[in-house]
Amino acid sequence: MKKLFSTLFIATLFALTLAGCSSPEERAEKYYEKGMELLKTNPEKAKLEFQNALQMKKNMPKAMYGLALVAESKGDWKAAFGMFNKVLELQPNNVDALVKVGQIFMAGEKLDLALEKCNKALELDKNNIGAIVLRAAIQLKLGDSKGAIEYANMALEKDKNSQDAMVVLATERLQAKDTAKALEYIDGAIAMNEKNLAVQLLKISTLEGADRTAEADKAYLKIIPIFPETAYLKQSYVQFLLKHDRKDEAEKQLRDLAKTDPKNIQPKLDVVKFLIYSKGAAAGQQELETYVKNEPENYDLAFALVNLYQVQKNDAKQDALLSQISKEAGDTADGFKARSFIAVRLLRAGKKEEANKLINEVLEKDKRNEQALILRASVAMDAKNYDAAIVDLRTVLRDSPDNSGAALMLANTHEKAGSPELAEEHYLRAFETSKFSPDYGLPYTQFLMRRKQPERAEKVLDDMLVRNPNNSQLLRTLAQIKISQNDLVGAQALADRIKSSGDKSTTADEILGAISYSKKDFEGTISAFKRAYQAAPNQTQPLVAIVRTYVAAGKSKEAIQFIQSILKTAPNNLDAKLLLGQLYSSANDHANAMQVFKGIIAVQPKNPAGYQQLAVAQQRANQLAEAEKTVNEGLAAIPNDFGLKLTLAGIYENSQRVDEAIKTYEALIKDRPDSDMVSNNLASLLTDYRTDQASHERAYTIASVFKDSEIPQFLDTFGWASFKVGKFDDAEKALKSALEKMPEAAIYHYHLAKILVAKNDVPEAKVALQKAIKYAATQPFAQKDDAVALLKSL
Repeated sequence: MKKLFSTLFIATLFALTLAGCSSPEERAEKYYEKGMELLKTNPEKAKLEFQNALQMKKNMPKAMYGLALVAESKGDWKAAFGMFNKVLELQPNNVDALVKVGQIFMAGEKLDLALEKCNKALELDKNNIGAIVLRAAIQLKLGDSKGAIEYANMALEKDKNSQDAMVVLATERLQAKDTAKALEYIDGAIAMNEKNLAVQLLKISTLEGADRTAEADKAYLKIIPIFPETAYLKQSYVQFLLKHDRKDEAEKQLRDLAKTDPKNIQPKLDVVKFLIYSKGAAAGQQELETYVKNEPENYDLAFALVNLYQVQKNDAKQDALLSQISKEAGDTADGFKARSFIAVRLLRAGKKEEANKLINEVLEKDKRNEQALILRASVAMDAKNYDAAIVDLRTVLRDSPDNSGAALMLANTHEKAGSPELAEEHYLRAFETSKFSPDYGLPYTQFLMRRKQPERAEKVLDDMLVRNPNNSQLLRTLAQIKISQNDLVGAQALADRIKSSGDKSTTADEILGAISYSKKDFEGTISAFKRAYQAAPNQTQPLVAIVRTYVAAGKSKEAIQFIQSILKTAPNNLDAKLLLGQLYSSANDHANAMQVFKGIIAVQPKNPAGYQQLAVAQQRANQLAEAEKTVNEGLAAIPNDFGLKLTLAGIYENSQRVDEAIKTYEALIKDRPDSDMVSNNLASLLTDYRTDQASHERAYTIASVFKDSEIPQFLDTFGWASFKVGKFDDAEKALKSALEKMPEAAIYHYHLAKILVAKNDVPEAKVALQKAIKYAATQPFAQKDDAVALLKSL
């Protein structure tokens, strides 16, 4: 027994000794080699191996390069770009990394930077195939066909099996409309490797572009068996069939996809979407109801049906199904999810107490339930209880650090609570965890613009455009920033880039319209926005922009004629009708304005816009009693409509029924504590018409959210409320900030003068009063006599 123990001990010691002989560098190398073996077949496992290698050897460029390749394979270009650059920090002459970074720059249309990386790679290794092909592609992008052909052929001389070189030659021939030769090159590339899906799809798109539909169809049928696991390819074939009106075959393909992967609900949902598109909403609904009936415990399908009912505005079925899921799933994740959905519906219906009760019931049973915590945080944010919202959102992020939605909410909460540094930290976190999605990058960009950091906002947009080079919303936002910075050349370049890409959206013309407007070239603005409207007549923005430009140019009659011409061809265009009524009203043609709005109400009695605009027109015509009657009729048709109640409060103000206005605003702020307009109007009334200290303290509390506002009216409200409670320094700062934005507002100068008098700064108070009296000549200013009297007394 003792001998056996000794043998085992020696064997174990020998094994440990051998392991100890393996250095961290050697182990790192083994992890790296294993990662490279797994890269093509299992990128996620390869990623772990590369990470293990970096734990053994912190600065190991080839392991970093492997991680970059994993990110590239997943389409995470931002992560790939960052990691390739880390490789270049350690190895500035790494040719492969230079080529990869150059390729990413080229995809993002940064051709100068792509060329710089490519040239350096070629200086280091003039025979590198990747660098030569990259140079060919760049030359083609630059419009140098001759250079592109020269470099592509150079690559083929060095490697006759270079598919990328063949693709460059094919693309050049396609640009020259030489389809036959392009297909010859593409077939050559496919012969080298038929499993390159991108090349196969290039062939299909080329055949389609040449109206060789039958051949494109054969090409699809040939390659689908080559890529049996690639659902995207089959979905692409379905789109092809639909494009050529072969709906029955498309439906068969979709149903086959659903049968092939029965545990995956997405193919089933694709069938439902197809049926809605091809046979109507009822057919799609029936199909999804059948799926749910056949799989009663598949709650993912049930929630998809809930969403469909929501889209179809079938509230009764939506509520019934949610109640059923809640009951059947019980205290499980699906049951809690159903209750959270019910709580959302209760909140939207204004039933806060019932919603809060349901949220708290979920949290009593599952204290860290993400959906319930996010809902409770949302309720707290609406009530401006930011500390409570922050606690709940932090809890969510502790359990789910990559929850981009919670991070974005937390960023927004910190910003509203007056903590911009913490807000920025979480805007960035939301952006990064979302894999640099525009849905999270755009709010971050807007935050940076609010912080007056346009250069950083541009950088964020540039980063997103590397991955989403043709995203019209990103390009439009970037153009807006450039225009605001007076970089009209840069904005024009973006518009040109969009047009040259073949983009069919209205984005380029909208940018061109904005450029012309900034130059006060109203004719150019109108032309650009008319092109945008003609391309997308169902979009409201171009229509509004055209009318706004006509008015800015002093051509209200032309604006009316333009809208009338639209209504001749599209008499049911509600947006056009509303604009026409507003144009009549602004031109003091009250009779025509009211006629238009009454017509809207007659056709759409459940649309609050008609009632609101009619009431506004009646107020302008000094028909306050009629305006009040109109709003009450609207509230009878659409009870509890927030906009109509807000309009009613405004009517009370204009009628000098201040107590009723305050009462209405107090009720509104309970329902919508997040409404800046309600907060501003209520605080203003409390400071202007109430004399008790409690009212002034309440006004100050309400208006405090406007301390760092960019809106001058809100700054004035905060400043005046600060003055009323004796916070003169805050008051002065706010009024001066408001005057930077609206330097000719008489009331702001008057308020500032009162503050300066309270601070015993008589000389500056006199200057402010003189300006208030001066500007009163061209604008309504009820306090003019008070200003004159105060100036005389100083």
